[in-house]
Amino acid sequence: MPGALSPTDRSILPRRGRCCAPEDIHDARRVADTLGIPHYAFDRRELFRAEVGQGAYLNDTPMSVSTPGPLDHAVIATGIPHRGGRHHAACLAALERVMHQVAGVRRFGSAALDLAWVAAGRYDGFWETGIHAWDMAAGIAIVREAGGLVSDLSGGEGMMKGGDIVAANSNIHRKIMKILKAAESA
Repeated sequence: MPGALSPTDRSILPRRGRCCAPEDIHDARRVADTLGIPHYAFDRRELFRAEVGQGAYLNDTPMSVSTPGPLDHAVIATGIPHRGGRHHAACLAALERVMHQVAGVRRFGSAALDLAWVAAGRYDGFWETGIHAWDMAAGIAIVREAGGLVSDLSGGEGMMKGGDIVAANSNIHRKIMKILKAAESA
């Protein structure tokens, strides 16, 4: 398997006492197209993995995204850039719009784990802007193999290059995209 297990997810999480280890991805685009590198959440003893055409698994149990339901029942995850970062103000504007239309918004702090939880049906959707390819490469394959949709904010395939991602079940993906586009044009 390409990559080597990283001791942390390269974020602020280790300083806050949380640790999870997505794989370190050197050729992230190729990997995202073919294989969901395992993501292990140490504190929960959970291994999220997928291989294109073979499904997505939590440990050895097949998993799938949540069943599509109404937006006002959805729990959505996001990442919020650090205060003063170039995406911070836009994220807060989008967050305000999303929060008014969903049951709840969660922020864990690891895009890799947020995507794994979308694949497992724990979150109904996820979006984030300005993240690195290695933060989402495995999660893209895992969510897709679990039956979810993944795109950039324009609905295209530019996640790895542009750093923006939306992942959800089919119903929620469409609705979150609409909210995010409205926030962007406001």
